[in-house]
Amino acid sequence: MSAIDISDETFIVAPAALLQRELCDEASWRSLGLSLTCYEDRGVKGKRWRLVDNLRGTAEVWLEPAGDGVTVHVYVQADLTKPRRWSDPQKAYSHRIKRRVLDLKRHYDLQRPAGMPAVPPDGDDAPEDGKLTATNVPTKES
Repeated sequence: MSAIDISDETFIVAPAALLQRELCDEASWRSLGLSLTCYEDRGVKGKRWRLVDNLRGTAEVWLEPAGDGVTVHVYVQADLTKPRRWSDPQKAYSHRIKRRVLDLKRHYDLQRPAGMPAVPPDGDDAPEDGKLTATNVPTKES
């Protein structure tokens, strides 16, 4: 069994393409202490990496559309290659990763809570033809 084994699921009210840009960027993971090399780019479905440097193993972000948002799955399985100053590296990496995902959740969910219609891109209350879709229904603030 790996020294670090993380499996996390978080629902975020946002399009998969936006989350893919945010969560599949290697630089954002480096800030959490993870050095990654991509071995499978799955587009809006996510990305898979090999962990290099202080951890050896694999990491994955899988973006699964669900209702009006996306379930973000994050998996990390790795062993330490260098000693760390933390007494519990599993807990330390889990907290860092969860904090990163929850920051995105707070950002997007505050813009549009689950079940609320998307804000129209141009700010108009309704389309000229009068038909409302998920992208043009007025919000409470409209």
